[in-house]
Amino acid sequence: MRIIGLVCSAAVLAGLGIWWMGNDAQPPESVPEKVAFSVSPEEICRVDAAKPPVLRTEKREVVVADAYKQLAVSPAEFGMVEAKVTLTPAHKQGATFFTEPTRVIVAEPTRRLTVKPAQFLTVPAIDDTTTQNYRVENGELIDEELTLSPIPERQIVTKQASIMSVRFTPGFKTFDVKEIDQDGDGPQVPAEIIIVERRTVEVHPKVTTTEVAERSEIRDVQIVAENAELVRKDAFCSIKSREDFISAIRSALVGNGAFSGPVEGGWDSALIDSMAAFQQQHTGYISPALLLETLQALVPETEIPTS
Repeated sequence: MRIIGLVCSAAVLAGLGIWWMGNDAQPPESVPEKVAFSVSPEEICRVDAAKPPVLRTEKREVVVADAYKQLAVSPAEFGMVEAKVTLTPAHKQGATFFTEPTRVIVAEPTRRLTVKPAQFLTVPAIDDTTTQNYRVENGELIDEELTLSPIPERQIVTKQASIMSVRFTPGFKTFDVKEIDQDGDGPQVPAEIIIVERRTVEVHPKVTTTEVAERSEIRDVQIVAENAELVRKDAFCSIKSREDFISAIRSALVGNGAFSGPVEGGWDSALIDSMAAFQQQHTGYISPALLLETLQALVPETEIPTS
């Protein structure tokens, strides 16, 4: 009987426990599922995206100055000599004369040489100084020229040095020289003689040529390893009408330190430019369109169709 009583008591306690648990236990609170962003196939399109050029700097021997000639002139050297000119020959008094104009050299012929130096022009030392590049500004893809740097300069010769020559003809002086027509029979009369100075050329002018060699230097030269090109990429083309995505992308850019504009607004040029800068750094592509890989990087919970 005692055993039966113990079994009945245990059954009663078990029943009470079940009744208590059934009235006081609460089901766990339901956690709302995180709403995922989704993109439909119709919102995806193909757009132009630019791959920037790949630049490389390498050491190269560059001609920075062409060879040319330097000319120098040593001027003529002159001397002076005395020449006798007989105006009236010796004769006997009473002689008759006729006059003959006579030219006497008072300066020997020579030349004056003048150097016209070489002419130069400074140009880039390498042929390719620019390359095509792309950037995004005010929400637009812009094609532009990118100047390579550093660009060594080269001095080229546009005209070699030359000599300008001026010839000086002999210098003359004319004298009226008397010649005996008929000699006289009187006393002897001595000749009338004058001394004329004559400039002589002791050393003629000379030209000296010096060859200036080409000059080269080892320089760091930036070259284009790969040219920029346009490729076709998948993009989220309905972003302008998707406020949920705009807000999420704006917040993601702010969180990445890639946007400092207003926290609210539409898909405007300021937001596009900031997105494009982040996109280029993240994907390597330049485009004002929101590429799918950038969308996934900024809003990773986005559901994107696989095809």
